[in-house]
Amino acid sequence: MGIHLSYPKFKATDSNGKPLAGGKLYTYIPGTTTDKNAYSDYNYVTQHSVPIVLDSAGEATVYLPGPYKLVLKDSNDVEQWTMGNIGGIDSQLGNVYYPYHGATDQGATGDSDTIKYAVDTLSTDTGTIKLLHNSGSAATTYTLTTSAIIPSNVRLIIEEGAKLDGAGTLTLDSPDQISVGKKQNIFGTSITVTFTNPGYVYPDWWSINTTPGTTDMYAALNSAEASLSNGGKIVANGEIYACNTSLTIGSDILVDLSLEGSQIAPANAMTITFNSTDNVICYPHQDIFSGSGTIAYTNVNDNPYYYTNKEEPGTGNQTITATMIVNSGLIDDDPEGNANWTTDTAANIVAAISEPVVGMTFHVCFHNDATAASAEVVTIVAGAGVTLHGTTTLTEGTNETAILVFRLTNVTAASEAVDVYIIGG
Repeated sequence: MGIHLSYPKFKATDSNGKPLAGGKLYTYIPGTTTDKNAYSDYNYVTQHSVPIVLDSAGEATVYLPGPYKLVLKDSNDVEQWTMGNIGGIDSQLGNVYYPYHGATDQGATGDSDTIKYAVDTLSTDTGTIKLLHNSGSAATTYTLTTSAIIPSNVRLIIEEGAKLDGAGTLTLDSPDQISVGKKQNIFGTSITVTFTNPGYVYPDWWSINTTPGTTDMYAALNSAEASLSNGGKIVANGEIYACNTSLTIGSDILVDLSLEGSQIAPANAMTITFNSTDNVICYPHQDIFSGSGTIAYTNVNDNPYYYTNKEEPGTGNQTITATMIVNSGLIDDDPEGNANWTTDTAANIVAAISEPVVGMTFHVCFHNDATAASAEVVTIVAGAGVTLHGTTTLTEGTNETAILVFRLTNVTAASEAVDVYIIGG
């Protein structure tokens, strides 16, 4: 929820009282020449460019989170005026409290300058706590040593560049209480954050994904997962999240990878474990996993629109292991000649599923990725206890792809049986 610079719009005129068409408004941290973001919307989602260029009427819609230094220039960059420590109209937010970043502990009552003081003063009244980025440093850190609770009647606005950190635990009713950007780093590495009720969180709140696919985002993913004490959704921001430590996602938590470009990339020998494919949100055939690690599921369901990491069995004759079949949605490789791809045994496939039941069904795509001019044929061969139905050959350039529908028909030890229905091929 924003603060408006001037109602209904910011408007500037020249020395003759005419609109300052094409004028430029520069927004800085007070007392500095460091840019400070201003916004064009009430919820601080859309940032203005720097400078803000006024329209032909000398106007712009500007929302300011906190105090600013403002410099106005005309279209030829001639300065018109400079004003320091300018803010908007707080009455739009109701009861607003501005904790001081220099306070020793935001979880203590303090001298009317802490989060704890604001929460206690508001009591059951609706209000807002705003953490400003006004330290003059690259980041403004608010230290929480004693654990604190921000109840549902209080909204928390964290200005870009400000963050919470410390040894304490911050408990909020829901992520919906927080007004920040999706990629805004608002929590440090030491603080523990807990949400009592479900909502959406973003890993980027805990760490900046500086080089997507390379920067280790394990700590951010783990903190996001741990914050959702009663379930919710972790939302990716269209980037690759490298994960260099194994991670388990709770059964009541969804991971939304539907934004184009979103991927989780476990490192070699690392495993990301989900309860089931229903815990992952994506579009059909969307490539959402990369890296050299493993994606695993505690339970397998029959979601027909979900594909996981790709497995490459290698050249020549190969066994498609139970792990590949159960934990991957795509078996894809160039056999470099005619080759047999033999499924694992029914016993091993059933054993790879934590709670197998008769009738359980799941899908895997087999693709012959041969590139030679002459045909290279992959023949799908059944392992012990597996029965194949349909065309079993995948020929480069013609029928090179098939969907294999695996159905458990017997899960009794020593009598395991699996039917495989081949669609395509």
